[in-house]
Amino acid sequence: MLLFWSEGTPEKRQRIVDFVREYKEIGIAAFINILENDRADERILEIGEKAKTEDAKKVFSKIEELAEWIRKVSDQLAEAFFDTEKIREHPTEIGDVQQAKEIALKSIDNVLSKVSEIVEKFYEVAVSKKTISEENVDRFLNDLENSRIQIDILSSLLKVAKENGIKLSPENIREMKVESFEIGELSEDKKKEFLEKYSERIMAMMEKSYAKTFQENPDAFQKVKNNFKERLENIEQFKVYMLTFQGELVAFMTMRPDENEPEAVWAESFIVDAEAQKYSLGIAFAKKAMGEESKKHTILGKVRANNVAIIKTHEDWGFIFDKAHPFQEYGVMYYNMRKVRK
Repeated sequence: MLLFWSEGTPEKRQRIVDFVREYKEIGIAAFINILENDRADERILEIGEKAKTEDAKKVFSKIEELAEWIRKVSDQLAEAFFDTEKIREHPTEIGDVQQAKEIALKSIDNVLSKVSEIVEKFYEVAVSKKTISEENVDRFLNDLENSRIQIDILSSLLKVAKENGIKLSPENIREMKVESFEIGELSEDKKKEFLEKYSERIMAMMEKSYAKTFQENPDAFQKVKNNFKERLENIEQFKVYMLTFQGELVAFMTMRPDENEPEAVWAESFIVDAEAQKYSLGIAFAKKAMGEESKKHTILGKVRANNVAIIKTHEDWGFIFDKAHPFQEYGVMYYNMRKVRK
């Protein structure tokens, strides 16, 4: 912001004065926190000028919130990659703790660049029309919230990975990616691309995950596979959470709106690669994904009645099981579960 001011014309400086007068601390914070690029300051300034004041404040508040999450992740990554306490006591070739954080943050530059793209897209679509609609603002806030969720889940997974003996480095963590999006909001080309890229892998993971459960009932297993495949082919109504590592999908989960309860979603189709599950990445991924959804929705699901460990895990997460009414599906007994919106 200081550089923007020092290099600005008198007219631009007056715009900054007007902006600060209107938005005060939250506006200044947006200048400070926005991901740096040649046009970032101008983008923030024009959003403040062309959006309704209350809408611009929502945008700036979300940018500040996201920046706080990024700072949190930089701390966790630096601790995961380097022993920051030792760096404080004895600076190494890495340099000081701040330099360690900067190195660590480069490992999630795919997420950070996505945030920058969201801001740029918001500017191009909304500001170029001379006004910013409430719909534009809502979409922007939702996109940034998805980025925050991805950063939060990634941060949690890194901690679990470290605790379970996975050697972390800026290079291999750069290859770990979390995504969450509504399938129905994708263009037809993007939907087709998603299915072509992941359908085969999802079905392969599903077959391995369910094989033991249905090993004595191949007919039921085939019905389950057919049902899963049909759900995948008609995935428009679902929200998807995905974890990829080194270009390979390793965990997958969908959220489907309940037909009878408007604020509820079904957590379904959870599958995880066996290698990832060895390091508890799958269960950590599911916990964070459902935890994020429970901030907005009541979470519904079902668990095998004989899977005592998973039932206990979900109870620890706040789920209530209807053990008085078990039901059978494809020859397997299940309990319904529910976690009420926070």
